[in-house]
Amino acid sequence: MDFRVEITADAEAEVDAIVAYIAVDAPDRARQWLLRFYELTNSLDRYPERCGIAPEAKLVDFPLRQL
Repeated sequence: MDFRVEITADAEAEVDAIVAYIAVDAPDRARQWLLRFYELTNSLDRYPERCGIAPEAKLVDFPLRQL
């Protein structure tokens, strides 16, 4: 069974900020980090339960997981 994975605008902004921060000192590493981020998030629709429940899951009405 496939699941729906949503990356919110806030999360995208955080990812952009992380990549920009890393890129200041290590542009190649920033690209590697971003590619790995997308690799992992793209696999979440098939294997979401490999990740633990997020601490903030108690704030929402679904099993929020973190990777």
